[in-house]
Order: sequence, then structure tokens, then C-alpha cells
Amino acid sequence: LQQTVNIDPKVFERLALRYGDEAVKVIALGQNPIAQDLPVLTGEVVWALRQESAKTLEDVVYRRLGLPLYQPERASASLTAISLLMSHHLGWDEHRRLREVEQTKARLKTDLVFESNSAAD
Repeated sequence: LQQTVNIDPKVFERLALRYGDEAVKVIALGQNPIAQDLPVLTGEVVWALRQESAKTLEDVVYRRLGLPLYQPERASASLTAISLLMSHHLGWDEHRRLREVEQTKARLKTDLVFESNSAAD
């Protein structure tokens, strides 16, 4: 399968582990990185919306992509790009998009504080 797409082998390996045989379909939905230095593709967001019925930014960031678990420092930096893509696909107005970003930022902030306090214990 790797030979059929032009993508970084490490990114493809992660996609294959996460999506199995569907990885090529995910890549076909968009193979551009969602943000610089973040190996998450636009196709992963679109897949979460179309195939997994994700409806909120928090759902996509936490449950579908798992960014806070694997790359907590990059999760916050990717919210604008992910929310813009979601807004396009879900028909959100700017008010809804900004509300989604703020809600998700608030959760990330709480989770990072909790994580930092847990590490200190």
C-alpha cells in the first residue's frame, strides 16, 4: 500500500496502524499536514467527520486524533487549522468555530495543568 501514495513512511505507518486497510482512503481525503511539524493529515479530520460522525472540535482533537495524548504541546497549536477545516465541512459560522476553539482550549489547559501537577507528585 505504501507504494501507492506519496507520503512520509513514518506517517503512513502510523496511519496503517490506526486505520488499517482504510489508510489509503484517509490519505485520499487529504494528505497535507494539518499544521507544521504535526504528522496529522487533513484527511484524518475529514475521515472523522464523514466516517465517524464527529461533530465537535473537542471530539476530533481528543477522541479521533488523540493529540493531547501523543502530542499535547502541539494540540493547542493545531486548533485553528482543524476548526477551519471542520467549519468548512460542517457549515459552522465563525461564532460557532470560535466557541469550539475556546471550549477545546479550556479543556486542554485543564488537562495540561492536571498532567503537570500529577508529574510533580
